Amino acid sequence: MGRRGGSGGEPTYELKFNTVDVPMQPEYKAMELFGKNLEASSAGKIKVRTFHSGQLGDHQDPDRRTPRRSK
Repeated sequence: MGRRGGSGGEPTYELKFNTVDVPMQPEYKAMELFGKNLEASSAGKIKVRTFHSGQLGDHQDPDRRTPRRSK
């Protein structure tokens, strides 16, 4: 989630949602609708960017990026 300064010094926020779903799947369409509703209900202070088809990585990527601690 990013934070940016808005007009009048009020912060605005940006959420990024990533999924491996393609744009025609209902789950992705629901994410887009959620983003539009959240932006409208927050008067534009919260923006949601959706990424499909694993554009930001797939479900296995967090495991690959997380360092393992040895005991």
